[in-house]
Amino acid sequence: MLHPEVALRSCDDCCKFMYEDDGRPMRRPKIGGPRVPRLPNVPPACRVCPKIPPGVQATPGAATVIDDRTLEAWEFYRRCVALGNKFPDDEAVELLAVQLADVEREVAEIREERRMARMVAALATVGQVRGQR
Repeated sequence: MLHPEVALRSCDDCCKFMYEDDGRPMRRPKIGGPRVPRLPNVPPACRVCPKIPPGVQATPGAATVIDDRTLEAWEFYRRCVALGNKFPDDEAVELLAVQLADVEREVAEIREERRMARMVAALATVGQVRGQR
């Protein structure tokens, strides 16, 4: 949720092809041209990949991945929420919904913290510019 640009990219794909900083595949100069193969001396960006869990050696294949089952569960949860929190009367579904709602809250908190940090940085810059006058 915090890094959709890499969420569905496999380590294998990242090792084979180059990517822009925003997560888009690099393309040859021709618009829509083929992707740019990763050169042998250019390692993938595992050391900054948000899918590598803390404390794990940053190597291809160490990333946590979203499997089809997890993606289906997330999509089911989002549909139920979109329909006014209409979930089936099932204990396993209820437990999963609580866990996913917790994740959504945590992500919202992180996004708010980042937004506030950007605002503070912007205000500090404005203060520095005013102080230079």
